[in-house]
Parts: sequence; C-alpha cells; structure tokens
Amino acid sequence: MKTVVCYGDSNTYGYNPVNGLRYPKEIRWTGRLQELLGENYNVIEEGCNGRTTMFEDATDPWKAGLPYIKPCLNTHKPVDIVIMMLGSNDLKKQYGAAIERIAEGAENCVKEILDFAKTKQVIRPEIILVAPPIIGDGIVTSDFSCNFDETAIVRSRQFKLFYKEIAERYDCAFISAADYVKSSEVDSLHLMPEEHEKFAKGLAQFIKEIISKKIKVTTKRLIMRPYNQVEMEVLREKETDAELKKAYGEMLACMKALPDKEYWGAAWKIALENGTIIGDLCFKGEPDKSGAVEIGYGIDAKYQRNGYGTEMVAAMAHWALVQPGVKLVVAQTNKENLASQKVLRNNGFIQDGYGEEGPRFVRDVM
Repeated sequence: MKTVVCYGDSNTYGYNPVNGLRYPKEIRWTGRLQELLGENYNVIEEGCNGRTTMFEDATDPWKAGLPYIKPCLNTHKPVDIVIMMLGSNDLKKQYGAAIERIAEGAENCVKEILDFAKTKQVIRPEIILVAPPIIGDGIVTSDFSCNFDETAIVRSRQFKLFYKEIAERYDCAFISAADYVKSSEVDSLHLMPEEHEKFAKGLAQFIKEIISKKIKVTTKRLIMRPYNQVEMEVLREKETDAELKKAYGEMLACMKALPDKEYWGAAWKIALENGTIIGDLCFKGEPDKSGAVEIGYGIDAKYQRNGYGTEMVAAMAHWALVQPGVKLVVAQTNKENLASQKVLRNNGFIQDGYGEEGPRFVRDVM
C-alpha cells in the first residue's frame, strides 16, 4: 500500500466558504482522492487553516509549514507520495511577500522533504508540487479582505510559473490547481464541493500517470530505474554472452506481455547520483497467485563493499511490497555467497528453505 501525505492549508483541510466549517470527508478532495485511488493507497490529510510555507503568524506561529514537515513525515513514514499545496496564505498583507519570496518558501519546503527522505527513510517519495488556486477578483470585498488586497490576485496568477520552475529544479512532479478548479464566488479563496471533486479527479489521474510512466526508486546514494523496451533491445543486441543474450530476450518478451507493468519483466539499472551504472537487478515476472515476486541483483565488483547492495535491496523490497498484489519478496543466493545472504538478512529477509539457485530468503510486509 502506498502512503500519500497531502500537506496543505485550508483548501486541503476542507474549509467550507459558506459556513466556515469543515466539509465532510466524502466532499473534501482528499477524501475523494482516497475513493478514486482505491485500497492500494492510504491518503493522509495534513491540512491546516492558515498554514503558510515558512512565514510565522504573529498570533499562531505554529502555522508555518516548514518546521512541521519533518515531524509530519516522520509520523507517517515510509511515505511514498507527498502532495504539497501551500502559498495562498503567504499572500496575506501582513507578510508583504513578493512572489519570489513565496516561491522561496515553497522551495525550502521541498528541500526539507528531500532532506528528511535522505536521513529518515530508505526511499525518496514522489513529490507533487501543486500551484495553489488563483485568488478570485472578489477577495477585496469578501470576509477575508482584511487579510488580502488586490495584489494577492496578481501574485496568485504567478504561482504556476514559479512553482513549475521549482519542480523542474528538484525533479518533482508538478500540477497547477488553477488548471482544474477556481476559487468560490462566496469568498474568492476557498473551494466549493464541485471544485473539490474536479481537483480529486484530476489529481487521481495525474498520480496514476506518473506512477506508471515515471518508475524510479531513489535512495541516499542510488537511483534504480527499469530499462524500457528500446533500451532492452539495445542491451540484447550488444550482449556477447549467449546466456545473458537469451536472458535479455526472455525479459523483453515478458515486458511485451505486460504492457502496463513491464517493470516486472525488465532489467533495472542501479546507478550513482552522477549517472555511473554500478550494477543491475530484475524481478522475475509479475506477482504469482500467492502475491510473491522474486528479485535478482548484482553489484559490479569494483563497487562492492560500500553498502550499495544493502541500500538497494532495502529500497527495492519496500518498493515491491507497496505494489498492488504483492505480499512477499523472494530472493535466492548461491550457498557460498555469504555477503549476499548478509545483505538480505540485514533487510529483514529470513531463510525459507532452498531453491534451485541455493538458499531461499523471503520478506513480507513489515
């Protein structure tokens, strides 16, 4: 099951502009998102009225989003996806913040998420940076006119440009709420029920697309990514070892048989952050009827004894176990390969008899 943390302000909390109360869960976009994504996802609501990116309110300084990010993520880890939509409250007159300064706050929040992932969990979560909705023209005559002036409207229209640049800089996914919804005519700031539904549908589709197209597992030092079919064809053509050439052909056939899940048949590259490939791994087909997938891997000799194998297995075991239908990860090693057996044991695998290749290790959801 994938854990999705929705980190935002009152539009994530579900503020009702008509009566100032909170929408029921089935109305809030976060609740609708849970319904649309289904049982393979756990959508966690972390919305707070008045939350900013990093600015401290004189009365409620704890509403600054930046210092709460790490405690929040630590509560829910391991986190697979973070949806962050902040910035609307930064437009308040009391902060006097230019759009560049607000974007800096959003960037600092992204950096905080990445720093947390490096130090406190084995994988980097997929970050979806959301540019908040545009402030409506009626804000200057609404109940919130004491906090927002006409410049808030102009600056809110710049969210998309500045947030997209941040997303590109830090390899995050990006979506603009304004492409899906508009602020209510009631207060020009918050969303009506139909807008919550539109946003949830847009986000659900967006998440499904990036999960299927952007398969990549990142750790402190490593990046694991499956080869696509074109790359697998090149690997097979260039390979001179007959057995490996045959294996690549079998992988390619498996990929073609699983057009929406070809990562179960592909070879994966294991690379350092600078792009240097230090090994590869593969899953030997999609989950079987019992929910088991088998992983095989190897680190090139000159990169061994650096902890890369342990780091990679930790991340890939977690990644596999949150995929739909997976209940067990299996690995086999040569009986003389004590180093590989140690890597598996260090990552929660326990020996479960012997397979064709030697000792068989398994790990289930921990």
